[in-house]
Amino acid sequence: MLSPAERTQQRIAIRDLLPADIRAHVVNLDTFWSADEAASVFARAHTAVCHEPHSLIIPLANGLPEWLLEFDSTPAAKMTETLLRCTTTIPPRWRR
Repeated sequence: MLSPAERTQQRIAIRDLLPADIRAHVVNLDTFWSADEAASVFARAHTAVCHEPHSLIIPLANGLPEWLLEFDSTPAAKMTETLLRCTTTIPPRWRR
């Protein structure tokens, strides 16, 4: 899900960089969501990537793994390495 706070050009650029099988699942929100809607989505999410630290409060409350990467100072290689680790990390609520 891409926030309406992102300019249309940025949302398209972000979405277009994703592999086709992932891009098919990306939703561009036209309006801001409520806290209840956000909590519902994050409760079922595997990973949350946010530009603003306050956006991570609900995902953290729902038990998502914690990684804080400062977008302005973290090298792209470190971000990639961290995000790829997300594919091998299973949130506790999904473990059987």
